[in-house]
Amino acid sequence: EFISAGSDIITVHAEACSHLNHTIQLIKGQDVKAGVVLNPATPLSSLEEVLHEIDMVLLMSVNPGFGGQKFISSILDKIQNLSEIMVNYENPIELEGTYPLPEAQLDRFMFNINIDYLKEEDEVAVATTTTSATIASVEKVLSGDDVRGYQKIVREVLISEQVARYAVRLATMSRPTHADAPDYIKNWVTWGAGLRASQYLILGGKARALLDGRGHVACEDIRALAYPVLRHRILTNFYADAEKITSEDIIGRLLETVPAPQSDM
Repeated sequence: EFISAGSDIITVHAEACSHLNHTIQLIKGQDVKAGVVLNPATPLSSLEEVLHEIDMVLLMSVNPGFGGQKFISSILDKIQNLSEIMVNYENPIELEGTYPLPEAQLDRFMFNINIDYLKEEDEVAVATTTTSATIASVEKVLSGDDVRGYQKIVREVLISEQVARYAVRLATMSRPTHADAPDYIKNWVTWGAGLRASQYLILGGKARALLDGRGHVACEDIRALAYPVLRHRILTNFYADAEKITSEDIIGRLLETVPAPQSDM
């Protein structure tokens, strides 16, 4: 009834569902967004099975049927803890407790960074330090306001239209349906990078420029971030697999064939 009335998101109270995951799946199956409502006393652990499937979490500061603002301050810690839970990482090896999703539903982080094993000396240092009787102390380095402030500064870094267009071209030329896509893209790629790739190339380029002490983005910033931004967004097909062509090979070809502007300004 809610859907037929035009609702595009439906929320349910965690306490009202004996099988929350099943309920969320039923809602999502109707092609609408799903959210979970948590009352003040409801623990965040109730979200463990559905956190990566829901589109919204509504944290109530008072119980249903009651008014007032006295619990608003108490909800802040829960908001902070929820934010920390949602900061996660992608592990391509350990899949226990998960189930495969179609490509369109997979989360894709801003960067896909290949992390190799530690060097022996570094591993010895970590192994001995973490198994000693010394208790490491954790000190706060940045506040939430600090992080938000730095994010704002990054967005203020300048980028010329030429460099922005170069970033966008790297993404659009990876799409086999694009009229100007190279033959190797049409032959080897099933799905190319989308709009978020363009956004993250530019946003990452701004951060890299700032770390390098510059107030503007250079083409080199975009090129340096092409692999971590694009490698998990370009899906190769059977023909590429047969020829042992990877997404990294595709990115290398894009960097060779997509012309960079002569000037960064």
